[in-house]
Amino acid sequence: SVLSDKALARFRTKPCERLLAQGKCDFQDKCQYSHSSWVRRNPCKVAYQPIRCNKENCPEKRQCRFAHSEEEVLYHPLTYKVSMCGVGCRGFYCPFAHGRHELRSGVEAEVQAQSADDEDEYFLRFDDRLRINKEDWESCVRKPGLLRGELLEKRGTRNCLVRMAPYCRAQRSEAEQVVQDLREWIRNSDEGPIALRRSVATICVLWTPEVEGRQALDVDGFVKGVASCVELLRCVETQLSKLHDAGVAHCCLSPSNIFRLPGSSPQRFFLGDFVQKIRFLSLLHGHGKVDDDYESWALWQAPEVLERIQEGVRGRDKSVKALDYVSVDLWQLGAVAFYVLTGRHAFESR
Repeated sequence: SVLSDKALARFRTKPCERLLAQGKCDFQDKCQYSHSSWVRRNPCKVAYQPIRCNKENCPEKRQCRFAHSEEEVLYHPLTYKVSMCGVGCRGFYCPFAHGRHELRSGVEAEVQAQSADDEDEYFLRFDDRLRINKEDWESCVRKPGLLRGELLEKRGTRNCLVRMAPYCRAQRSEAEQVVQDLREWIRNSDEGPIALRRSVATICVLWTPEVEGRQALDVDGFVKGVASCVELLRCVETQLSKLHDAGVAHCCLSPSNIFRLPGSSPQRFFLGDFVQKIRFLSLLHGHGKVDDDYESWALWQAPEVLERIQEGVRGRDKSVKALDYVSVDLWQLGAVAFYVLTGRHAFESR
């Protein structure tokens, strides 16, 4: 039996009442309810990856970003029916494909169009498919980066690079805003991503393969010299101006999210995407999560942003709307400029 996207999301996410009441269930493997001590989480409500958690006593428990059971691995939208099953399988809800007609791509939820403009050439149409190499994806789960992928279109196969950003149910409104902002960026810039895709719990930003040649400004590779810094500021300021003219703020400026094209003369710099703005907005709205890398993330956030987070602003409060996101971009640009000139952050001790 092949589960639809909706049925897959809910599959075995509740304990079997027959098993609890009678100590057995006559449906056995045909039962749609959980017979496991760890009840499978709905990946549409909790954003986790289909990779087994390596912590023996995981402190995150049901909020962990990784799978805690075989069912969470096998029945995840990114792994369900993406490879062929072995010969002789009789499982009623086998998670593997029993024919090419059952095969799904690794990231295959339909695009949730934000307007009636479905024919926008920059966006994936409903019959497109995005295919990502499983090994590349797994190696990148714990350290987000660009993955190699193939975009299957009617006119043929197109190579691309993909950045994935999972989100949970509580972050849907923030994800909606980021999708809208990314859409405006793609429409108004030749130097941004080429397309985006949204599944039930993930936003995927697609870049051309040439992006792979870009190098991030890291700790050991900061730009030396006033001339290079001026060129960086010019390039980034131009791209930021286009974003701001379109009514979009980036809010994710940092050295690791600004790229330079090796061998270009004069040096050319590019803005990375801002899918992590989901986290930025969630923290401002009071339902984001302060995790282990919060301090390194906070180092590149403006003081007024950190102040709002510390105040515990809730929901769509007027004070949140009053925050000037353009000013946040300018503050971050200034912090990056100081870093590329000196190799250190201006407020490392804060």
